[in-house]
Amino acid sequence: MNAEFAKDFINAQSEILTLPKDKKGYGYNYTDFDTVVKTVKPILKKNHLGFCQLLDSKENGKNGITTILFHESGESFQSWFELPAVVLGKANNAQNIGAAISYIKRYALCAILGCSSDDDTDGMTESQQAQAQAQKQQYQQRPVQNQYQYPQQYQQR
Repeated sequence: MNAEFAKDFINAQSEILTLPKDKKGYGYNYTDFDTVVKTVKPILKKNHLGFCQLLDSKENGKNGITTILFHESGESFQSWFELPAVVLGKANNAQNIGAAISYIKRYALCAILGCSSDDDTDGMTESQQAQAQAQKQQYQQRPVQNQYQYPQQYQQR
């Protein structure tokens, strides 16, 4: 990773606040993938970064998701997560695979960016709880930005 990439990555990480766990499912709260993407894309763009996530298979037959974080300089780094076996009640095989893909995409993106999601307010003062609630509302009110411009070398020609 070159110095410019590292500087922009550090700047982006400093702007990504704790993501709110705004969805409920199976007895727990979580941050859905759309919230993660909606939050990080404008920050990454501002800092000359982008990402992509690809379905991938290894020689040993294991399937997973490769997450690539790239910089406008052309440098990149990547991480691979194996897809877990998921069985959701009466879901068919394709639905189980889709659930595994969604799950790993969310965790892989947060892992490569170093961001977290948390709604635990135990031990916070009242002002810290108010600040956490304000951050959560800020994320929920962010408009979706679909004008993401990939660096020139990654655009289709």
